[in-house]
Amino acid sequence: MDVCSCEACTRIGELKLKQVVHTGNVDFEKINNSEKLFGVDVIVVHRMLKNSVPSQEYVMMTDHAHSNFVDFYGLQPERFKENFKGIGEVDTVVFYPDEIIKKKEGSEPDVSGLSNRDRMKWKFTLLYDTIRDLFRIKKIRGSFNNIPG
Repeated sequence: MDVCSCEACTRIGELKLKQVVHTGNVDFEKINNSEKLFGVDVIVVHRMLKNSVPSQEYVMMTDHAHSNFVDFYGLQPERFKENFKGIGEVDTVVFYPDEIIKKKEGSEPDVSGLSNRDRMKWKFTLLYDTIRDLFRIKKIRGSFNNIPG
């Protein structure tokens, strides 16, 4: 049962999740009592959000980030060459959540009895845990409030 019947809550299951992953160097600059990230690699991550992937839901990585993985659930990525303004051509790989979920769980789980909110929460938790597992992150500390939007 959904907690609320407003349009936003009833459509939460339609939300799509895009994740971009890149490794590189960043610098910090203190501005008005907060630290801001800056550098070319920060710009690359921002540019990755505007790409040519023909999907509303995916995990996109630069080749550089992808090379840090030994395996990504045995999945073969779709390869893209992106031309980012001010950066140039960047090789990327893309994985799709449905493929990741099927590979991790063995098969598509039965979510027919779950509310839209619970489905979205389950999907987000699985993707979040997957990314944490892949990067071998034990715990996320701090917040990302100061990362430039």
